[in-house]
Amino acid sequence: MDVSDILDNYSVIALDGHDGTGKTTLSNRLAAVLSAEYVKPFTGNAGELMLLSAESGENEFAQKLAEKLICNAFSTVRNSRVVMDRSYLTVLSLLPDSNQSEWLFRPRTILCHADYESIEKRLSSRTSEELFPRDYHVKYLSLYQSLAEEFDVPVLRTDRFGEDECIEQLLVLCDELS
Repeated sequence: MDVSDILDNYSVIALDGHDGTGKTTLSNRLAAVLSAEYVKPFTGNAGELMLLSAESGENEFAQKLAEKLICNAFSTVRNSRVVMDRSYLTVLSLLPDSNQSEWLFRPRTILCHADYESIEKRLSSRTSEELFPRDYHVKYLSLYQSLAEEFDVPVLRTDRFGEDECIEQLLVLCDELS
């Protein structure tokens, strides 16, 4: 399967956003509510390699790796409905503007967004993750917000609502994106 085939064969909704914005919790719950399959393509060492490659200027490699990770995630999917944990906003946040037009896999996406204080609180409760400096998080929060505006992606402020209310809002947004 090629990444270009995925949107022809699956009904995909993606929750994207910076670390600590609630996208993993919400995408798991949304998948259950929608009777969809949950996929998280950029997880683990391979996702970290994608990030490090992009940060070191190996943009073509990072882009090819992202495509491969998405294809691998979908290779075991047995449901026609899929909720993705991270998608094209994550990839575009890593690529320079000159490479962004080359990324064509753009499923229906909702940005999960929160203020810095909220993500700091959420991330500090995770023992397995290294905490980056404030500037790092502020940069990516701003970048995701800018990308959402540029690509007309709806934004869910996860710092303003409880989990159940976020799911209700996600269901409304999913209907609007259909």
